[in-house]
Amino acid sequence: VGTCRLSLFFSQSSYTNGAIVVMAPTLLIVTGASRGLGRAIALSFCSSIPSSSTVEAVLIARSKDGLDETKAAIEKLGVNAQVTNHVMDLSNLDLLDSNVDTIIGGVKPFAQYEKILVVNNAGSLGHVGPINAMESLEVMKEFTNFNVASSFWFSTRFSKEIVAAKAETKEDLSAVIIHISSLCAVQPFATMASYCAGKAANDMYHTTLAKENPTVPILNYAPGPLDTEMTTTLRSSDSLDRDLHSFFQSSHEKGEMVPLEKTSARLVKLVLSGEFESGAHVDYFDLDDDGKIVKK
Repeated sequence: VGTCRLSLFFSQSSYTNGAIVVMAPTLLIVTGASRGLGRAIALSFCSSIPSSSTVEAVLIARSKDGLDETKAAIEKLGVNAQVTNHVMDLSNLDLLDSNVDTIIGGVKPFAQYEKILVVNNAGSLGHVGPINAMESLEVMKEFTNFNVASSFWFSTRFSKEIVAAKAETKEDLSAVIIHISSLCAVQPFATMASYCAGKAANDMYHTTLAKENPTVPILNYAPGPLDTEMTTTLRSSDSLDRDLHSFFQSSHEKGEMVPLEKTSARLVKLVLSGEFESGAHVDYFDLDDDGKIVKK
């Protein structure tokens, strides 16, 4: 799977025979956009827009209040962004297809965009504690419905739409699907088996999706240890592995957690440069502040 090249991702106009031709807008779709990393990613992408460009930002999460806060933060940037919020529970598989239909139906046909970015970020921590202490099959089912089946199908639906649009536009459309991964996808952590397995499954699924669809660049991005609600939950858990608990507690107290703004900025710069191998797993610590891969 080759390296993508999507430089000048938000280029909005070009010159043809001396005349300025206005290009189509960019579509940005972010799940889990009501807080934390999802919000930071939405803000980072929108803040990267040149003044001459336009982005349609579609934000998805379960919290209406959180989405409203993200929308307000984007509007404060003063960029040309049209923001649409969708309050949806992506863990409900019975409604997933209709929810995706609503998202797709609320925007222009994909072929009418110049660029499309889909950020598959929504997820949950799942069972924390020894595997043998898991309470029931229902707990496992709820986790896998949201973090595995829903995530797989969400990216699949958008991959299908993008492939069809690229065929219609004869490859003029640029698009990237970004799965928010984790170090847990490639390294086991005691008492976090569900989270590790879910991220590992997603990494392989998205890597295979990239292999099968070489015209759709796909990136698995691990953002580093973040000071979010998820790590707050881990620090307060009595079931977390002792060494992991010490790491998160010490990193929090010393201010060594990766800032949301910094990891989202590196992600944006990497995606806009296009200098990544489609289907690859790229970690925050693999990048410099310019979003260039310096460690493989």
